[in-house]
Amino acid sequence: MNNVDTNKRLPSIEKPWMQFFSEEAQKAEVPKATLYEAVHSRNAGFENDTALVYLGKEISYKEFFRNVNKAASAFEALGVRKGDVVGCASVTIPEMAYAMYGLSKIGATIMTLDPRLSADAMKLFLKKSGASVMLLIDNFYEKLTEDLCDSDLKKLIIISPDTSLPMTLKVLKQFKMPRPKVSENVKVIRWESFVKTGSDKAENSYTATYGENDVAAITLTGGTTGMPKGVMLSNDGFNAVATSFENCGVRYTRDQKFLNIIPSFASYGIVASLHMPLFLGVIDVIIPKFDQDKVGKYV
Repeated sequence: MNNVDTNKRLPSIEKPWMQFFSEEAQKAEVPKATLYEAVHSRNAGFENDTALVYLGKEISYKEFFRNVNKAASAFEALGVRKGDVVGCASVTIPEMAYAMYGLSKIGATIMTLDPRLSADAMKLFLKKSGASVMLLIDNFYEKLTEDLCDSDLKKLIIISPDTSLPMTLKVLKQFKMPRPKVSENVKVIRWESFVKTGSDKAENSYTATYGENDVAAITLTGGTTGMPKGVMLSNDGFNAVATSFENCGVRYTRDQKFLNIIPSFASYGIVASLHMPLFLGVIDVIIPKFDQDKVGKYV
């Protein structure tokens, strides 16, 4: 090790790869903004454009930010503050997105967890991160709730893939796969009840300012060398990826659609499949449960 030239570990000063980028790409700057600020400012004036498509239901930016603001206000009423961590074990559904950007609005951090993890593993990550609030998709309500409540959690918020379904699909699903009955108590609350706890004027609630190296999200590694590790993703990291897509030589327009099949507990899922399309104003088509036999139908 003593013979290693440490200078060789430094990034190239010449950056020869830059010759392959356009002048516009070379001069592109990553916005110094939170996730909420970046998506909100980039879509100002386009409130009626579609932000998300969820199993056929179109959600405009106006509706998207109305729900984001409600989530932010409710989290604030619960005592969540800037720098706090909130766990989220869910696939990608609109309510997960509202929670992520609502937490960003107040400067808090979302920690995404694979809902297939054991309760013990989740409790370990919650303890290590200091999270006292968690969101859980209702598919795992009966399996995990009792054990999760037997912890230091202050509040377990149950979200459902049914909430934002088009009405016809919602009725049909209730016949085939009824939504689990959630018993609300001092620790457990349904999303619909939770968002009502915020201010009546949620859009005027506190908005955190950008801070360099502020953590926007924590995702877990695959755990190939032992227990998964929490990876801290900054606002700059999210926005840098989105800016790179914008300047990669592909022309994006607001009527284009991005097929989002990556779950939100993966870093790619929230960075490049959720934030990037919203940042660019591209319509994000959410597929909460990917089926390889339906790829043609999805496209």
